[in-house]
Amino acid sequence: MKSYPRTTLAAVCVAGGLLPASLTGASVALPKIATDLGAGLGPLQWVVNGYNLTFASFMLACGAIADLVGRRRMLGIGITLFGLCSLVSGLSSDIHLLDGARLLAGAAAAAVLTAGSALLATAFSGPAQAKAFGILGSSFGVGLALGPSTSGLLVSSFGWRSVFLLHAAIDLALLLALPRIAESRDPGARGVDWGGTVTFTTSLALVTLAMVEGPQQGWTSPVVLGLLAGSVLLLALFVLVELRQERPMFDLAPGSRSAPSGTPSTSA
Repeated sequence: MKSYPRTTLAAVCVAGGLLPASLTGASVALPKIATDLGAGLGPLQWVVNGYNLTFASFMLACGAIADLVGRRRMLGIGITLFGLCSLVSGLSSDIHLLDGARLLAGAAAAAVLTAGSALLATAFSGPAQAKAFGILGSSFGVGLALGPSTSGLLVSSFGWRSVFLLHAAIDLALLLALPRIAESRDPGARGVDWGGTVTFTTSLALVTLAMVEGPQQGWTSPVVLGLLAGSVLLLALFVLVELRQERPMFDLAPGSRSAPSGTPSTSA
């Protein structure tokens, strides 16, 4: 398949800028969401917290799966799911449905970021690769900077739903660029390290959830302490699982320099 590096760069950077914009935009929209949906403080906060939780938790898992199934395919899945979740968010009439859509959107965002970064690494090399990642980093900053002001304008002019609907429209446009992005995968990938994926993802999810609940329930509450203890236990189990894997996500053997799953191979 013919490669179009500039198209890859443009698509990945637009998608990358959209991820933080979705976070800050949702934060700006919270007061109007609360009024419109009659949401209490707890469910309302999960519009933002749910996105953060799944985004952080699924990064490593999405990278590992992208190596196996193809990074362009994973990017397409992530963009499609993110767009659908944004559409559902914009049409939601129930706060719990909105929270669920945001949880899925966070997982989709993890797929977009990991697959998109890997695609850039295979589309460019040398100084051009460093420049491409510099542009990607700038797109994150643009998303963070413009997200609140753009969302504030949308909320005041068209209502809070317009923030999510705009993101859905942008995602639809991004799908048009996928045929011009070359597929890549890790040729050495033999399968997903499910043991490592499940233990690490769950451990990270628990510690992230503890960070979310700590300020509300108290850092010494049984719930928060239980979440932290569970996270530590699963992290220890993750280490044991990885030491037994032939091709682990993280090679924890002494002296190993192998890259974790999700890192593009030079032969990809």
